[in-house]
Amino acid sequence: MKRAMIAVALAMACLQPQAAEAASARLQRDVRKFLTAWTGGPIIDRAAVARFYAPHVVYYGRAETRAQVLMDKRALARRWPERIYRLAPGSASAHCSRDQTRCEVLAVLDWRAESPQRSARSKGIATVKLDLVRRGAVLKIVRETGKIVARSQG
Repeated sequence: MKRAMIAVALAMACLQPQAAEAASARLQRDVRKFLTAWTGGPIIDRAAVARFYAPHVVYYGRAETRAQVLMDKRALARRWPERIYRLAPGSASAHCSRDQTRCEVLAVLDWRAESPQRSARSKGIATVKLDLVRRGAVLKIVRETGKIVARSQG
């Protein structure tokens, strides 16, 4: 999905300097947690959006507030109440500044969405790019972009 925000947890690997192997393991664990949180029902939690996004975000080319991002995520969840997002194996990368205050996260995801009430199904592959900046002890998304690479209905 265009705005699936699956790769958010990838940036967790930038939170603390770590050995490459430990960072990779943590990255995979955090991605699984994030996918579990955002796959499924029509409810998008305000706290989850606040946890990941800065107060102001460049969101798919538009300057928006965190509240506007939340509204968009909720609209997506209402349109596609059944969603499954999977990180394409080996597709995730996170590059952080030396001082760990800025990170760029790139990923490819496979997704499937259904809306039983509309008898609609869609699936495909999308890219996601996130720019994150450290706010206190955590990284927050300040820019989210992505695009659908392939899509099929049904």
